[in-house]
Amino acid sequence: MVRLERRLIARKTNDIGVWTKILEAIGVLAVIANGLVIGISSDFIPRLVYRYRYGPCASGNTSTHCMQGYINETLAIAFMSNDNRDEFILPKQINLFNVTKCSYRDYRNQEDYSLTSQFWLVLAVRFAFVILFEHVVVLCKFIAAWFVPDNPIRVKNKRLKYKLDRLKEELR
Repeated sequence: MVRLERRLIARKTNDIGVWTKILEAIGVLAVIANGLVIGISSDFIPRLVYRYRYGPCASGNTSTHCMQGYINETLAIAFMSNDNRDEFILPKQINLFNVTKCSYRDYRNQEDYSLTSQFWLVLAVRFAFVILFEHVVVLCKFIAAWFVPDNPIRVKNKRLKYKLDRLKEELR
């Protein structure tokens, strides 16, 4: 039992082999996934688009806060009526209030509920951010990998000294 279950004898190698490339690929995929999480699910990009394209500061009005009106700009309105019986209609009275419209978070026209140009602009900026974020982070990773050596000088010197000692022993 002791002879069959003993630990393998370690062999010296210069690197970890194919695992280096696998770990680099996982690193790049992690950067892309994080860029998608930031760009698609966060409210960072729609806020930037509103601030610099649709907000009060975009038209040069600096007397108000640049994000004033952001919530109303991101809400779409669905009108509640009993005129068209083919569509799903919510009850007109909820808690003794007459409900005539409902606001929900989306970029839709009030007339035909189609997507607005603001939706397409936000979507394009989101994907541009993901691509830009991914390229910048991967570029920083490659620059750092270029500056940091794979094997430290101390380890290289120890290997060379070991080889020299081994060669001296063989020549004796």
